[in-house]
Amino acid sequence: MEGDLGSQGYSSRVQAVCDGSGPTDFLQMNDAPTSVDHDAPDSPTSILIGGPVQENADAATRANPITYVTRDDSPFLIVHGELDPIIPVNQSELLHEALQAAGVDSTLIVVEGMGHGFGPPGCPVELAQRMWEFFDRHLKGESVR
Repeated sequence: MEGDLGSQGYSSRVQAVCDGSGPTDFLQMNDAPTSVDHDAPDSPTSILIGGPVQENADAATRANPITYVTRDDSPFLIVHGELDPIIPVNQSELLHEALQAAGVDSTLIVVEGMGHGFGPPGCPVELAQRMWEFFDRHLKGESVR
């Protein structure tokens, strides 16, 4: 938000990203089993892009976060539950691989036995600690909390 908006004199560039169970490539959402048919005309994904995913590949590609991966992206910590019934874990794996291929600092944590989402109150203490360390390292320049 450079310009007349936001806090002038400070960059609005993202410095670090913690992605939790996020969809990244809508065209590959059904490549792994989930409780949602992401290609169905009434799926949240189809509604987002304005029509059935596979029939609107150009719109899906424009909406895919993975489409915009570039080598100057901020560091990523990607967290995904192994048993996520809504967004398949392959979505986080695809993003992690794309970020690494672009030379971006990316860490993927697949949490055994966890479903969709990872925030409190169900966030394992070890995972919360890893997230704090990630942000401390990339936002404060500290190696440990």
